[in-house]
Amino acid sequence: MIITPCPAEGRGVNRWTFKTACRLFRAGWNEDDVRDYLDQNTTRAGLLADAEIERAIERAPQWIKQGSASSCKKWPAIDRVERQKALSNGVGVEELRRISPQKQERADQVLPILFPGNPLIWAARSVRPEIGDTLPLRQWLPVAGMQQFIVPNPMISRDIPHNGKSKRCLTNTGPRVYLVVESDSGTADEQAGILWHLARFARLVMAVHSASKSVHGWFHVAERPEEENRDFMEYAVSLGADPATWVKCQPVRMPGGHRPSKGKQEILFFNPAAIGGAR
Repeated sequence: MIITPCPAEGRGVNRWTFKTACRLFRAGWNEDDVRDYLDQNTTRAGLLADAEIERAIERAPQWIKQGSASSCKKWPAIDRVERQKALSNGVGVEELRRISPQKQERADQVLPILFPGNPLIWAARSVRPEIGDTLPLRQWLPVAGMQQFIVPNPMISRDIPHNGKSKRCLTNTGPRVYLVVESDSGTADEQAGILWHLARFARLVMAVHSASKSVHGWFHVAERPEEENRDFMEYAVSLGADPATWVKCQPVRMPGGHRPSKGKQEILFFNPAAIGGAR
């Protein structure tokens, strides 16, 4: 088996990651070995590299099984016209604060509502280097406000998979409960407007400010087929969202958490009633 070296940034790293994952799976490698190889050989770094690797591991077996690229659709380009229509609602950060059903919430207050029943949750103060752990939710509550990141879906194991490097991986992640939409493009007000527009198509439970330039929208999608969730995410991406958060184990900003040198990751909008069922 011949595998070409990963190209430099901007020259097809994502394509190399997926093609290499397919070749390794076809050769009989297991998920942990594939992850380890990709992690060691990619030329990309940081959260983007993690997201690309997990996305490739998630999609490559399905692509191989179906024998068609149709199961591996590319994310859509931004539709500028549709984006402008979505922004016509005039909703911004201050409006989200104003209309929030519950206000001034802390991390230890919202997490038990988001994740009832004390499930395993992965959270961290940092992802580079990774300073995190998977713990029962109640153990996180006293220190949740000091964490910077969280996986928005419960985990199913505290163990590091065989030959793996982290407890935070797709193998250890349970069924999708929340789909988080965020973007590094556009103003915070524009991102708030996009999230409010997307709330027409899925239940918006929460909007969290990153303490920098992005706003993360948490949509409750637990009862919807993954095909519908994928369609929703593709539409969000066409409006400017980052596809990285499609990966179930991708870390997002801890609601009410702390970002070093930036401050509190404010919960702008919180509507617990939206957890009652997905559209």
